[in-house]
Amino acid sequence: MVTMKNIKIIIGIAAVSAILLPSCSGWTEPEALDYGGNGDVVQKSDEYLSALRAFKQTEHKIMILRMEGTDQQPFSRNQHISAMPDSADYICVDIVSGSLHSEIAAEIPQVRQQKGTRCLNYVDFAVISEEWTALEDGRPDGEPAGTADEFAAFCAERTETMLSLCDEYGFDGIMFSFQGSIQDEMTAAGQTAFLSAIKSWRQAYPDALLFARGSLANIVDEHTDILFDCDYTVLVSSTQASLSQLNLLARTFVRNDDVPSDRIAVEVAVPSEEDPEPACATPQTAAQWVVEPEEDYVKLGVCVGNAEDDYLVDGTFRNIRAAINILNAAENQTEE
Repeated sequence: MVTMKNIKIIIGIAAVSAILLPSCSGWTEPEALDYGGNGDVVQKSDEYLSALRAFKQTEHKIMILRMEGTDQQPFSRNQHISAMPDSADYICVDIVSGSLHSEIAAEIPQVRQQKGTRCLNYVDFAVISEEWTALEDGRPDGEPAGTADEFAAFCAERTETMLSLCDEYGFDGIMFSFQGSIQDEMTAAGQTAFLSAIKSWRQAYPDALLFARGSLANIVDEHTDILFDCDYTVLVSSTQASLSQLNLLARTFVRNDDVPSDRIAVEVAVPSEEDPEPACATPQTAAQWVVEPEEDYVKLGVCVGNAEDDYLVDGTFRNIRAAINILNAAENQTEE
């Protein structure tokens, strides 16, 4: 385990000024790059950014942020990848419209180079299922419903299209999501096509980042091997609001030996206009859960599923920053 004491050595070698970085918490300051009056990013000091990148190369509890990406000209600060808190290790972009505006796409290499933040392309089975349902609803009267084989072919094609965005925009990898359960032949066929495409992508890009998200306990045994190829398995907190409920969520996932138990993160939500009081755990509770000792599985970090809403609804990333402070405080304790 790399401790914060080791980080002092790293920072010393990098010749980072002690005046600029007076404490351990300063090295992992949960701040975003500031925006000027014209929306231009105001760079922080090279010393600060160097220290930030150095910290992200160490072993620590991680923060993943998911956000929407648009093909429209961004008009709000929270639409910018660069505006996300500095201490976020990974930013997962959900390209809801199928493409990214060039200004947002340009920030993917920018945050990698400046802050050591890596970006992921979001590949969601639920989106594909919704698209299929819309096609089915639009069938003319009297036309037979689509078959399981047709759904599987549709899933394979749409998954490939989503995966291609990783190369197109220079992402560092993907986060694939499967929510729900296998209720019928149609869903089972779709899951197989979806995960088969993910596996093929993994073989073609063995060094890229790969995160799994969702109801991972409901992935059929035939495909659970993909979870062992993932850097993180992100379990989604929907109604699990307490520490004990988050423990139950994780224990349900690792109850069998056919899934990895050493790379768990938990996803929560922040208040939004659509859901002002989410039933899941807060980012602060999730962070506290991550830092509590556990023998049965390894907790590696927190994911916030609607990070952009923490800027609009509840102050400038107040909940995310509070969670990062909890994670950082736990890291600082290892120095004693």
